[in-house]
Amino acid sequence: MRLLAALGLALSTTASHPAPSQDVHVASICVKTGEKPEGATKTCFYNCAGAGAEVTVPSTTVCPLTISR
Repeated sequence: MRLLAALGLALSTTASHPAPSQDVHVASICVKTGEKPEGATKTCFYNCAGAGAEVTVPSTTVCPLTISR
């Protein structure tokens, strides 16, 4: 019985004092929208949930269809 009372006290204490907030970093998946050749390199363009991103790769490399940011 004491164990159950102690457990109830521990649960009520935890519920009334939530853990401190922590920074959460969520990677977004960016989808390729185009590419532009520039001599020996090319720039790959991506849409990252409304924000733009660019990656430069050698002109002989295929631009990835998606990237993570």
